[in-house]
Amino acid sequence: MKTFAALFLAVGLFLSSLFITNTVHAFDWRAHEGESIKLMLVAHTWTDATIKRLEKFTELTGIQVTYDVLPEEEYFDKLTLILAGRSDEYDVFMTGAQQIWEFASSNWIKPLDGYIADGKLTNPDFDLDDFLPSMIAAGRWNLESGSAVGSGSTWALPWVSHGSALFYRKDILDKHKIAPPKNLQQLHDVVVKLKKAEPDMYPLSVRGTRSWATIHPSVLSWFASYGGKDFNADMECTIDEPKEIVDAHKLWGKILKDGGPPNYASMTWYEVFSDMVGGKAVMAYDADVLGFFVHQPANEAVWGKIAWTEPPGKPDGQNASALWVWLMAMNANSGKKDSAWYFLQWVAGKDHLTDAALNDVLINPVRKSVWANPEFEKRFADHTGYYRVFNATTENSGLYYTPQKNFFEFTAEWAAAIQKIVAGYGDPEKNLNQVTKKIDRLKK
Repeated sequence: MKTFAALFLAVGLFLSSLFITNTVHAFDWRAHEGESIKLMLVAHTWTDATIKRLEKFTELTGIQVTYDVLPEEEYFDKLTLILAGRSDEYDVFMTGAQQIWEFASSNWIKPLDGYIADGKLTNPDFDLDDFLPSMIAAGRWNLESGSAVGSGSTWALPWVSHGSALFYRKDILDKHKIAPPKNLQQLHDVVVKLKKAEPDMYPLSVRGTRSWATIHPSVLSWFASYGGKDFNADMECTIDEPKEIVDAHKLWGKILKDGGPPNYASMTWYEVFSDMVGGKAVMAYDADVLGFFVHQPANEAVWGKIAWTEPPGKPDGQNASALWVWLMAMNANSGKKDSAWYFLQWVAGKDHLTDAALNDVLINPVRKSVWANPEFEKRFADHTGYYRVFNATTENSGLYYTPQKNFFEFTAEWAAAIQKIVAGYGDPEKNLNQVTKKIDRLKK
C-alpha cells in the first residue's frame, strides 16, 4: 500500500511539474512589458490605418511604439543607408518582396522561421496557414539569384497587398460611348479618342520616375501578358527580346506620348492619386487599391464615378496583374528582437488585419479569413468592378520579377529606358539593348 501511495504521489508530482513547466513557458503577450521599439514606415493610407491602432498593441503587450514615416520615393534610399550602416535605430520596417532580395543577401534582416516555430514566442492564434500562399511566399527566398519566389527562409511577414488594374471615370467613358480598353492597342485607341473628347483632361495617368515603382503596376503587367521575362535561366537580362516585346514597349511609348501625363517623368503614386481625385485624368493604370483610395465619399468630384477593369495587355492574350506585397521585416541589428517579433505577429495577425480591413482601408488583405468574411465583400458594393477584377486576375497575378540582388539598379535602368522611349530619345530597341548590357555587366 505504501509503495502504491508513493507511486501515486510521484506521478502526481510529475504531472504537476509538467503543468507548471508548460505554464511558465506558455506564450505571454506581456512578456516584454515596459520595452519600446521603433518602426520605419512608408507614407501611405495603409500605414495610417495601422498607426491609428498602435495603442491597441501597447494595451495588449505593454510595449511602447514610436515611428518615422517617409514618402515612398525617399523611403528605400534612406532605409538602405540605415541597414547598410548596421544601425539599430529601427527595429521593424516596411519592405516589398523585391527589396528583400538585396536586404537578405546583405544579412540586413533577420529570418523569422525560428520565431514562428517557437510556441513560447508565438501566440497560438497566429495561424501561418491562414496567409494566402502567394502572400507568405513573397517573403521567402533562398538567397540564390534566379531561384523561385517562395523558397528558403521567411524574411518578412505579409501585411497588405495590391494587384494592378485600369480604373477610370465611368461617367466620362459612358458619355462618349467608349468601352473600357481590354488590351494595349485598344488603350491607345481610347486615349486618342479621349484627347479629342475631353481637352481639359489628359487620358491616362501612370507613374514615370526613374524607379522600380514605375515598372511595377503598369509596365510589368503588360510585359508579363506578352510573355516577357526579365532574365533567362542563365540570369541574362532579356527585356529586349523577342521582337514582340520591343514592339510592346514602342506601343506603350506611343500611348503615353498621345495621352499620358504631361509631367510623365515626375509622376509617382501620389501624383496619380492627385490627378484622378482632382479630375485632371480620365483613367489610371496602377494599383487596384489606388483607385479605391481615389473613390471615397470625401472625394466628392469623383465619388460614384470610378470603375475598374482588368489591366490591359497583349491583344488576344491573357491579362496579367503584377502583384505587390508590403511586408514587415525585422532589422538584423535590432537590440530588441523579441519585442520586434511581438509587433510583427500582431501587425500581421488576424485580429489587426480583420479590424483594419473591415473598419478602415487596409486593403487588399493577405489572409484567407479576411477575404472569406462576408462583411468584407460588402465593402466593395459601391466600387464597380473592383471585387470582380480582383477575382478575375487572381490566378494570373504574380511578382513576375526574377529574384536577384540588383533589383533596384535593374528596374531604375528599365524605367530610364522607358522615359527615353516616351520622350522620343533614340531608338527604342537600342535603349532596351543598353539596359540589358548594363545590367549584365553589373552582375559580373
